[in-house]
Amino acid sequence: MNKFSKIFVFALLAVAIAAPSVSFAQTDVNAQIQALLAQIQALQAQAGTPVASVTFTSNLTVGSKGADVTALQNFLSSKGFLKVAATGFFGPMTKAALAAYQKSVGISPAVGYFGPVTRAHFNSLAVTVPTTPTTPTTPTTPTTPSTPSMTKTEGNITVQLNPTPASGQQVYEGSTKTALIGLKIKATGGDVNVQRVKVNLGTATTLYSKFLSMLYVVDDAGNTLSSQALNSSTVVKDGSNYVVYLTGFNFLVPKDITKVLTISGDMYNTIDSADVTANPSLTVTIDTNGVRGVDGLGLQQEGPSSGSLARSFAPLKNQATTATLTISKDGNSPKAGNVVSDTNGNISSPNSAVLLAMDLRSTKDQIKVTDFIATATGAIYPTTLYAYDGSTLVGSASVDATTHAATFANMEFYVPADAVKVITFKGDYTGVTNSAQLSAVTVGTNGFSAQNSRGDTMSTACSTATCLQGSATGENMTVIKKGAVFALSSAAALTTQNTAGANATPTYKGIGSFTITVSAAGGDIYLSDSTSTNLVYATSVSGASSGTATANNSMVVTGYNTYSGGIYKVAQDTTATITVKGEIPSSVTSGSYMMFVKSILWSTDSGLASPVTTTFDSSIYKSAGAGVTLP
Repeated sequence: MNKFSKIFVFALLAVAIAAPSVSFAQTDVNAQIQALLAQIQALQAQAGTPVASVTFTSNLTVGSKGADVTALQNFLSSKGFLKVAATGFFGPMTKAALAAYQKSVGISPAVGYFGPVTRAHFNSLAVTVPTTPTTPTTPTTPTTPSTPSMTKTEGNITVQLNPTPASGQQVYEGSTKTALIGLKIKATGGDVNVQRVKVNLGTATTLYSKFLSMLYVVDDAGNTLSSQALNSSTVVKDGSNYVVYLTGFNFLVPKDITKVLTISGDMYNTIDSADVTANPSLTVTIDTNGVRGVDGLGLQQEGPSSGSLARSFAPLKNQATTATLTISKDGNSPKAGNVVSDTNGNISSPNSAVLLAMDLRSTKDQIKVTDFIATATGAIYPTTLYAYDGSTLVGSASVDATTHAATFANMEFYVPADAVKVITFKGDYTGVTNSAQLSAVTVGTNGFSAQNSRGDTMSTACSTATCLQGSATGENMTVIKKGAVFALSSAAALTTQNTAGANATPTYKGIGSFTITVSAAGGDIYLSDSTSTNLVYATSVSGASSGTATANNSMVVTGYNTYSGGIYKVAQDTTATITVKGEIPSSVTSGSYMMFVKSILWSTDSGLASPVTTTFDSSIYKSAGAGVTLP
């Protein structure tokens, strides 16, 4: 008999001799045996520092844990990339160390994800890692949870399903303490101390061998009362079913009070896609008398009294593998308007024209964006485009003279999970003339490169993988060397006026008015008092025209430089105020109406030659309030 065997036998004898008159449950004896075996392994480790060969079989990422993570950490420590002791948990420090190692050996992308490429690299090295001896520990005597004070009367329990969690929830690989089934427990007659829950995992080993690694009992305050790893030793056969007993806790349910226990679970860090396809729904069941407690007289009480309680859930691969990134135009993207150059026909930083605000909306995972293409359209194109995250420049690109595309490459910014990041595009122009020319910018999925937190490339094949979708197109901006810059100052709520005589049946028209400022940039501008404005009315806030508000349509300009022959001149670098009024005729069909300033015509020529029409956004240039109802 060798040294370590003698220690083991002696330790077992010591346990037998020192056993108290009240025998431990078999699980307590097993716990002491396991502790003694751990002590023997520690003593063996002290005899030397063995070296083990490791073959990695699974992908590892932040949140992973287990022997493979420990082996990876030991390897990284041996190479000087990880400066802390192995813990068996894959955290940010492990990710950073792995990324540094990947970069050092040319693995791309070097993002700290231990996927198929990195795994193949490690296995090709026949990695050997030193195992770290552990310090022997003295086994502790198992403790029994304290029993709460209870009324000395016979009690009873009823057990029902709690509304939450509901069946059908999606549970992702790597998720921890996800609520699987909730139990409403009510005590009647007296207090009941719940001490055991029996969980039915089904007729096959699938649930615990491929999906769930751990179960917990959680009280209604969120405290974990009991936990049990799921494996062939802890899950036992009960007839045709596989069950696990969650014990070692005291959960007091006072008389006439309902409390909630939740059975929660950990999913394996990696689950196989084929297993997910083969098992789209999994069920956790509490059978008849699956919940057991003791009342104040020491009598055993069980529930549910008849039937079983069950909840199902849908297992899914890690959320990162089904993450989405959607491109769209932001609600505050610039509206159609004028962009005026300097006197040399240039528009440049810090006065670059704001052309588009783009939303990037992520779901389920953080997304890293590295590349995209912005395409210019219209009659004049910017020479350079800039992309800003707030006030931070994240990229810039020249606009190709042939394709009019600007390729933003080698950027790195992140869209947090379930969040929206707004990217604003600005442009520089040269060769701007006195003739108005339209210009706009579009960004779509073409040339857009982004990755989830695992390093997977976001795909436009949204039905099978991560999803990259959508596009954002800015409104047409009028680019001109000198021109008018408009802004809505105020819009009155519509009023009604009776147009019939004193003894006639009343008929009503709608009356509206708007105040707009106009600034002359780069040169003088001119407006006509009779033809400049176009007002419309509509039956909805969309601004879709139902008719032109021409009756008594008038325009008054104040702050102008000169007025001659019905034409106002607004001098360069000055601002005038336009007051425009309109009427909705009483002949319209009964209904609710809004009024809008659709457009204003202006020119840089004193005779209004080559006029420019500036069209306004109907969501801004509209009458105040909810409109007016005309009978």
